[in-house]
Amino acid sequence: MLNYYRALVRRPSTLDLGDGKVDIPTLMIWGEQDVALDVSGTGGTEEWVSDFTLRRLPNASHWVQQEVSKRR
Repeated sequence: MLNYYRALVRRPSTLDLGDGKVDIPTLMIWGEQDVALDVSGTGGTEEWVSDFTLRRLPNASHWVQQEVSKRR
């Protein structure tokens, strides 16, 4: 994944990213026990996503998908 970002910086004119806004419904799921990333990092997302929903899971960490799917 890092190489993707490196390539983007090297040749930014090869991609047309438009205005950067997302116009489809978007659900972000956040584990409140995440020690790597703080939920405050989601602030401002709604400015870029027209139909944005944030769901916070109190008993999940950074690996939300793995942790929650094991409990079911």
